[in-house]
Amino acid sequence: MSSKTKDTPAPEARAGEPTQADILHAINNDPNRGNAVPDAVPPVLTALDPATAAIGDPTFTVYLTGEGFDETSVIVFAGQDEPTTLEEDGTLSTGVNMDYWHGPDAVPVGVRNGSAMSNTLDFVFTVAPEADQDELEDELEEAVESGDAKVVRKPGPAKRRR
Repeated sequence: MSSKTKDTPAPEARAGEPTQADILHAINNDPNRGNAVPDAVPPVLTALDPATAAIGDPTFTVYLTGEGFDETSVIVFAGQDEPTTLEEDGTLSTGVNMDYWHGPDAVPVGVRNGSAMSNTLDFVFTVAPEADQDELEDELEEAVESGDAKVVRKPGPAKRRR
């Protein structure tokens, strides 16, 4: 018995388009083949300074310490990219606008270099400590006695004459 095979010709390319053989030849002879640029190495975050703030505190700058920071590094604070400064000592910094924070919370802070993301550390917003009423009254009394403060009394309702 003999078996017959039918030779199937390769599909012909349209005029001006490369053939399958042309494409394979280009891929196999590409000088950059196998030399893809690896992803950036993720930075390592080791500390936040400060790492906590009380609700009601003024706006401040937070400093991030770690390894692998460079001029392309971006601080990611609570999931948002922040304007980032690479300091002379190698730390990163950004401002924290306390007007945005109204209650206790813990938010992740990390650093991104291109597509490579660091580990994260939590920044904690705490409840403002309650003021001791006696302490406040003592401070007010001292301020009044020293002339640093003046007590202004709100006038009561006007009395009617009959």
